[in-house]
Amino acid sequence: MQGVVLSDLHMFSMRSRADEVMEHVHEAVLDSNHIVLNGDTFDFRWSTLPSIEHSAKAALDWLEELAERHEHADIQVVLGNHDYHGAFIEGLAPLAKRVPNIGWHEYHFKLGDVLFLHGDCADYRMTANELAANRQSWYSDRKRKPIWMGHAYSAIDRLGISTALPRVLSQPHMVVDRIVHYMEDAEPGLLDDISHIYFGHTHLPFVDYEHEGILFHNTGSAVGDMEFNMLDFRAA
Repeated sequence: MQGVVLSDLHMFSMRSRADEVMEHVHEAVLDSNHIVLNGDTFDFRWSTLPSIEHSAKAALDWLEELAERHEHADIQVVLGNHDYHGAFIEGLAPLAKRVPNIGWHEYHFKLGDVLFLHGDCADYRMTANELAANRQSWYSDRKRKPIWMGHAYSAIDRLGISTALPRVLSQPHMVVDRIVHYMEDAEPGLLDDISHIYFGHTHLPFVDYEHEGILFHNTGSAVGDMEFNMLDFRAA
């Protein structure tokens, strides 16, 4: 089983480079039989579309078009905090039922010896219940004003803060320890058979960071001037 994993496209937000990177993704998928969209594929809070409902429909339509374009591939959607909204989630189950090569997962997805999760479980050393509580604040989140925030983030990009801050707050040794702590609480014993964990959220890309016998990989972000890091994977 081989595939590609990507995260943090933050589609519909002002600073997203999703359109730019997706052509490379489409090419890479031709030689893969799995696509994992590992959270924050869409950004409902900072969407430039008229409403959350418009954004949710656009997201579901985009997934269906992706599935039609790559009928040979199994597409798995793992939710992140920015796309954990009721308007979107309520449409995912009917979509997955109607389109045979789409599946979705609220928190994580296991394929052979590989585990995929978004990474917001590593904001601090949290339990499964704490992550579920955090996600609930996003479930009925309202759309914010993207123009003002877009200009603010553009200024942050120019100062280099958007790339420097993750290197301080999301260092691999801190983040992967929190992920292991979370998973041991969420599903005890699951990590016994895991060789690789792929995650996003922190916007700090890296590969092959070993912790407790597991290799961790971060897929970066297609936002602003951050580094997008789509990765190939093989599952045993």
